[in-house]
Amino acid sequence: MKRWLKIIAAALGILQLMGCMNQKQVNPLQHYISIAAMYANTKLDFQVPTDLPGEYILSQCYITDGKVVSLEYSDGTQSFLYRTAKKTKELSESGISGDFQDYPYSWTESVDGVTGTYFSTAPQDQDAPCLVTWEEDGMLYSLSGLPASQAQDYIISLEEVSKVPDADWIARPEKTYDTLEELAQAVEIPALSQMQQLEQLPGGYVWEDRYLAIGSVIGSVSYRKGEDTLSVSLSRGNSAAQSYFDGDLSGSVSAGGVTATMAGRGEMWYTLSFPVELDGEPCSCQIRSSVGVTQSFLESVFPVVLEQLTTP
Repeated sequence: MKRWLKIIAAALGILQLMGCMNQKQVNPLQHYISIAAMYANTKLDFQVPTDLPGEYILSQCYITDGKVVSLEYSDGTQSFLYRTAKKTKELSESGISGDFQDYPYSWTESVDGVTGTYFSTAPQDQDAPCLVTWEEDGMLYSLSGLPASQAQDYIISLEEVSKVPDADWIARPEKTYDTLEELAQAVEIPALSQMQQLEQLPGGYVWEDRYLAIGSVIGSVSYRKGEDTLSVSLSRGNSAAQSYFDGDLSGSVSAGGVTATMAGRGEMWYTLSFPVELDGEPCSCQIRSSVGVTQSFLESVFPVVLEQLTTP
């Protein structure tokens, strides 16, 4: 009898373990390609800015633990993070900022009817980056990485995303230029102008006279073959390499002492991203296909683009 009881107990334990393994796991970090895509997939009518400070553009947008909307911005060298979530007891107690820095100074201040608590490494009225937290209409908010004055301008510009149909354009404004030299000057990456000397890429991709800037942070040129557009985007800092792609394939390849990461979906590959030092400044580059290519093709294009950018 005891033997049978042990067998039954073991079987129940295995079934319980299998049940736990089959439970659906919540992805703690759900990325979205755009604010519009995030809004379409969440029940939160969250707020977004109608204006951005300086030369910042949206670098990433994602939801944490299925609850907290997160928007990351970058100007190529500096970054800041905006978060918002529906107020709950748990989130009120834990906070949503993700900023665990020890700030020696704090104060409260009201702007446009919103009273926020400011935390900073410098006394009030200094231009040091700070953390701001506030509550409004059953929502929690946090903003970290901006000086107080810019943080207040950001807060004033917040509107419900449903009222800002061009939220993605505001977050990543695009501008075209007539020449590559003008684009390189606008994004402050002189080495970008060297790409025009590379009139053709492996596989028959031919240079297009299209010079695109995203804010003044990312400069992008493109090559075309049939229905596919292969864009080469450069930024100061890591903004270009952080451009999000929703894929289920990942890989890496090295050339010239530089390692690039690749992302794909299904059986096709779409992006290759790598860091590179240009004119003595850390930059990033992303090569992106609009319709998908083979892994071997991306691996063949990488050293060609790298050499063109780094050869004076």
